[in-house]
Amino acid sequence: MSDPILRQDDTHHVRLKQILAELEQELQNIAVDSPETRTLKNDFAVLKSHLDSPEVEAGVLREHIGKTQNSAMNLMDSVEGAILKDSPYVAELGRILGMI
Repeated sequence: MSDPILRQDDTHHVRLKQILAELEQELQNIAVDSPETRTLKNDFAVLKSHLDSPEVEAGVLREHIGKTQNSAMNLMDSVEGAILKDSPYVAELGRILGMI
């Protein structure tokens, strides 16, 4: 049995794209260009490229969401990530990632 295909008009797909854009904006508040910040930005770019495609397999999307979530957690555990800890986007991102 293959993974389901997610399309651009899926509600969670649309909201995930919005949250990624909002989190990218939050990342601009971090003045330090740390390895954790660069990794997260790169993971965002890959995830956004998948979300921008007309259709994506849920398994592929889950894999890249997992990488992005790990990068976000690594950044939040770092000193630079203290800025993001109070961000409402982080909690909502975790909630949506759990639904996919």
